[in-house]
Amino acid sequence: MAVSRLGVGRELYVTTSMLQIQESTIFVFLPKDLYVGLLKSLVFGITIAIIGCATGMRATNGARGVGEATRTAVRTSITMIVVLNYVLTGILFQ
Repeated sequence: MAVSRLGVGRELYVTTSMLQIQESTIFVFLPKDLYVGLLKSLVFGITIAIIGCATGMRATNGARGVGEATRTAVRTSITMIVVLNYVLTGILFQ
């Protein structure tokens, strides 16, 4: 699109794209980021499992109840992940 519609030269487009790729892949990797990411994924996984199991065990009314329980579990899990992410980030990156 940049070459055909905007009149940008191919060489300029490729050179600029390569520089942007190089800049975006250069990052500072801190071990704390790795540990926090692993801890958060563990907490999120446990949260999803507990909410899914608890909601599924309370499902009634056959297939319709399972569908409603699934919807409730997904909605509750997403909300809890957002809240827990906020709390954990605040605690771990003070």
